[in-house]
Amino acid sequence: MKKIYLLFALFISFLPAITNAQTTVSGSVRTADNKPLPYASVALLNARDSSLVKGAVSRETGAYTFDNVQPGQYRLAASAVGYAPARSPIVQVGTGAVSLPDMTLRESSQTLGEVKVVAQKPMFEQQVDRLVVNVQNSITAAGGTALEVLERSPGITVNRQNNSLTMSGKSGVVVMMNGKLTRLPIATVVQMLEGMTANDIEKIELITTPPARYDAEGDAGIINIITKKNRDGGPKNFGMNGSFSATLGYGWFARPSGSLNLNYRNQKLNIYGNASFFRSHSWQNLQFNRIVDKPGQILATNAESNRFPVTSNYTAKIGFDYALSSQTTLNGLVSGFDNTYAMDNAENVGVTFTNGVRTQQSNLLNNETNRWRHLLLNLNLKHVFKNKQEWSIDFDRLYYHNDNPNFYFSTKQDFTTGNREEEQIRISKKTPVQTWVLKTDFITPLPTKGRLETGLKATTTRLDNTVILDRLMTEGWKMDSFYTQRYQLAEDILAVYISLNQPLDSKTTLQAGLRYEHTRTDIHRPNGQSLVNRKYGNLFPSLFLSRKLSKNHTANLSYSRRITRPSYNDIAPFVSFVDLSTFTSGNPVLRPTISDAVQGSYTFKDAYVFSLKYSFDRNVIAGFQPHVDAATNRIQYYAENIDHQQTLSFAASLPVPLTRWWKSQTNLTGLWQSLTTVYQDSPVSRTVWNANVNLSNTFTLPRKFTVELTGFYYSPYMFGLHRGRSFGQVTLGVQKALPKDNGTLRLTMSDLFWTNIGRYNSKIPALNINTTDTFLTEPRVVRLTYNRSFGRKTVKAARNRATGSEEERSRLQSN
Repeated sequence: MKKIYLLFALFISFLPAITNAQTTVSGSVRTADNKPLPYASVALLNARDSSLVKGAVSRETGAYTFDNVQPGQYRLAASAVGYAPARSPIVQVGTGAVSLPDMTLRESSQTLGEVKVVAQKPMFEQQVDRLVVNVQNSITAAGGTALEVLERSPGITVNRQNNSLTMSGKSGVVVMMNGKLTRLPIATVVQMLEGMTANDIEKIELITTPPARYDAEGDAGIINIITKKNRDGGPKNFGMNGSFSATLGYGWFARPSGSLNLNYRNQKLNIYGNASFFRSHSWQNLQFNRIVDKPGQILATNAESNRFPVTSNYTAKIGFDYALSSQTTLNGLVSGFDNTYAMDNAENVGVTFTNGVRTQQSNLLNNETNRWRHLLLNLNLKHVFKNKQEWSIDFDRLYYHNDNPNFYFSTKQDFTTGNREEEQIRISKKTPVQTWVLKTDFITPLPTKGRLETGLKATTTRLDNTVILDRLMTEGWKMDSFYTQRYQLAEDILAVYISLNQPLDSKTTLQAGLRYEHTRTDIHRPNGQSLVNRKYGNLFPSLFLSRKLSKNHTANLSYSRRITRPSYNDIAPFVSFVDLSTFTSGNPVLRPTISDAVQGSYTFKDAYVFSLKYSFDRNVIAGFQPHVDAATNRIQYYAENIDHQQTLSFAASLPVPLTRWWKSQTNLTGLWQSLTTVYQDSPVSRTVWNANVNLSNTFTLPRKFTVELTGFYYSPYMFGLHRGRSFGQVTLGVQKALPKDNGTLRLTMSDLFWTNIGRYNSKIPALNINTTDTFLTEPRVVRLTYNRSFGRKTVKAARNRATGSEEERSRLQSN
């Protein structure tokens, strides 16, 4: 194995020596007063027929570069909103690098009339290594939540019952915000996305083959949520602008939300910020049914929970970009959120039958508050050298605090003896988390028209999780030592990577990378007793090869290895009751998942995409797995490692423009999964076939009306030892563009036929496991949303940039 990695490293080292008959064309775009003009569109045109060869956008210094240009005759065309377009004379390109004279764009004094939009991006846009969900262009997303958008995204399954996400049937998902991998674990991310309004989101990228510059965390892939930013425009780029949205929604209860975005820019300084609010009062119904076969008797327990939670979310951020010079930028960011899930007097009823006769019933009233608070401080320094090398350094300080108190009042009736018992329980759970991240990256353009990236990263995390369960006795509150636990976690991750993007010829591009991560995880009690003490290092190679077969045909092949570490709340203790014999908790002995994946894809006309992916996972982390104690008829749910899992998936993206006014997009996914494990000392094997279809139809009507009808269907699937039953959803939206640039109105209704229902079962007779679970929420939520921009349309947008702690924010988890 060491020889393989050595050969891989040598292969990367010698790739820059590859030469080919292509060259680089570079230049700069400037204003009439000789100032750099960033973000201008630059096109390389064939001199013979003015057809587009390549496109680029000028950087903050006004510079642009075209790589891999074949010898020949070309023209350059440059344009920017508010400036008159310009073209260069014919340029002769040979085998040597070409540096062109500056192109000058002059301000345009022309008054623009009405602009008609003749085309827009579809809701789903398939790219080579990712599927892009264009939320901003979706009518049905208006006023909804980010989680609802993900539910309607191809290949994504949202399990609201245990706050989890899967991507192409796999649970190792990492979520990024604006290119930054958050270190929030999935359960916390689900809670946060449930409180994030979709009006703040521009698009969501579903990345299946991340390159080496990303952390290796997440064996299923990466979900990158990109928030909106104000657009460029006009002859001047300084001043202030912004936008706001307001939504009134109603299912069985009110669901209001609102957001505000502001952006100010002068010659050197850009200050930006936003704030949003979301409140959702909803209904949830959970049903847990289990059968325990004991000698001489069969125990059947049916538990049901009716909940009316209120979720409120407040988010805010403020940041700045300051140009220290034309080549150096200093950036700062402060952001945070306050997310609260509150539930009063939830009704939980559990009934036990012995050989078909009702013998016991328990009633449990539950009050719960689950509050997550977060603060991020980030500083970033970026410098572009004259030889076009780039260097950046990030420092992040993250703080999270989870406060999750619960109060239970239970009554238990024994019908065989006539006894009746009452009990009061209170649980306190507090989890402060502190993380520090230092990250640096260096990018070097190569003489062979390629690009070499290297980087270092150090992450330190400290967590203290305290769970205290008290029972009310005649002498007062008394602590229950069975459920009361305290853990402290210390984790350090050091990483180094190298990544090469190298064109091999005019039609073939190679991207190869190698990342090494060393992890130290220590979980111990306050008295020093060690529960988990692991030190391990892993190499994560990645390889991506793209070949342009002809004008309309492209083939791609990739390989990657990734890891999914247990989230902090997967391994830290917590207790959440459905009834007195049904509860969830953590598992401190979970091991990380290692995944190897190979994927091939074919693209036709840059629109129709077909892909085939195979992955092999070891120590798969499966959340919310049942563990039945036959002696006490108690069932406990917690995450468990599964020895091996194989996944084979096929995906197809099919855009179909039916008429000028009707456009349709179909995404198909087929999945085969097989797992093998030893569960409670017994071998278990399960195999499942799964398919899902995602449809989006957009109808453009007269008088600026647009109608969107979307829907998805998932066939039965596998969730650890559970099997999930089929489900789906249909959503309808209508949009009206108001006259005189007065914004838009959108009316949406989700889950028209109440078909988005979670149903799961797990039946393993040899292990005495026979469970069925159901999760319901109210359907047909109606929302009316108003969006409008204000201020100067000519102000350039604040740039979305990644901090150094994106991966770190993906592993904190609320419950």
